[in-house]
Amino acid sequence: MRFDATDRESVLRHGLLLVGRNAEEIAQTASEDTNVWDPNSSKGSVGQLVERWFGIETNSDAGPDLAEAGIEIKSVPLHAARRGLKSKERTSITIIDYHRAAVEPFEGTSLDLKTRLTLYVFFLWSHGTIAKGEDQRILKVVLHERDQLDLVALTDAYKHVGQAAREGRAHLLSEGDTSPVGAATKGAKGKTRTQPFSKAPAKPRAFAWRPFYTTSLFQRADNPTPRLPVVRSIEDVARRVRERLEPFVGAEVEQLRARHASQVNPKANNVAAATFRRILSGGDEDLMTALERLGTTMRVSRVDPKTLRPREAVSFTPFDFREVAATPWEESEVLAMLGRILFIVLDAPKGAKVGEARLRSVVMWSAGPETIASMEREYERFRRAFREEPPSEWPGQRTTEVLHVRPHGRDGRDVVPLPNGRMHVRSSLWLNQRFVQGVISQLGA
Repeated sequence: MRFDATDRESVLRHGLLLVGRNAEEIAQTASEDTNVWDPNSSKGSVGQLVERWFGIETNSDAGPDLAEAGIEIKSVPLHAARRGLKSKERTSITIIDYHRAAVEPFEGTSLDLKTRLTLYVFFLWSHGTIAKGEDQRILKVVLHERDQLDLVALTDAYKHVGQAAREGRAHLLSEGDTSPVGAATKGAKGKTRTQPFSKAPAKPRAFAWRPFYTTSLFQRADNPTPRLPVVRSIEDVARRVRERLEPFVGAEVEQLRARHASQVNPKANNVAAATFRRILSGGDEDLMTALERLGTTMRVSRVDPKTLRPREAVSFTPFDFREVAATPWEESEVLAMLGRILFIVLDAPKGAKVGEARLRSVVMWSAGPETIASMEREYERFRRAFREEPPSEWPGQRTTEVLHVRPHGRDGRDVVPLPNGRMHVRSSLWLNQRFVQGVISQLGA
């Protein structure tokens, strides 16, 4: 099938012909041998088939795959989650050259050129020991032109890596430093790269989109948000959020719900979070969507007015024990999710109902290098515990600095298997209450 590789509309039409086809059909149409299937890396195989569909040979060019049309092509595997389909892994953009990042501006770099216009090919990932070609089906093809929020995220990550390289700290980089673009590890374990201002070997890394970013792109492709703010930095978004919520400081949650989010059930468990989401989503600018696009999650924290100790811990997404046990920190979903947290801090005296809690302050937090290092140690400790210890012996809040594990299922019957095959209630990692207390206190709440 021929198409005009210089014309974006022709490229898109050719890409849309993939929708509904499985990998074996694509291989046959592209005259490829279906033996390219690798049971351990079906994602790479599908990506190669898609590139063949467009006549692209394997290369390491700095520019986009279809240079004349300015289009980069990315294949994204999706798998079933509790709330629909989501991206299975990070989407790599380009390898990081620490020497060039230390001296070159963002404009004209490979990171810039490869993100201006991207054709995303979303396909269904099949579970099992062998990824079969007939199961890998193309679900959606989206031609995405980079917008201002994308540019803010990309330049923030590029500047962070460049600064680290200039200061001889490339070996200390972590994917959790920036979001939704992170410096993810890339290449075989044990390999290293040089950096310009230090003799310390640095891990090979690539700029990569976090899974939540491509998941969001898949979900919003048919329903774009026209009210996103035009901003130049992540700090701009945080400032606008504070400006929108500052007039409500001292107001009760129920007052705010009745006035700004009357559709929210006042008896719902998430009434406070739902109310503030409505407030931040309203008006001329959808600040809530902007926050999520830039890797910021919102968490409502009810605290003791005197000590600032939270009434509850702060959770991450529920996980699969077996997957965590088999996945090192640098490849973990927790690290991939780690970004900024917008804490909506509510004064909640002992015994006060959620609706009676009053807005105290709004603080933005992101994990620093020391916190990320602590989280890595504790995550690896939990990996060993899941494999080797009974749940009663897993570390708790009293013995960890940042993280602990606790149930996060619908009820006691919501169970999932441990690595040893026994069942245990669905759980997630949570930020310790005293850790959150320290964050809120330090940021001036």
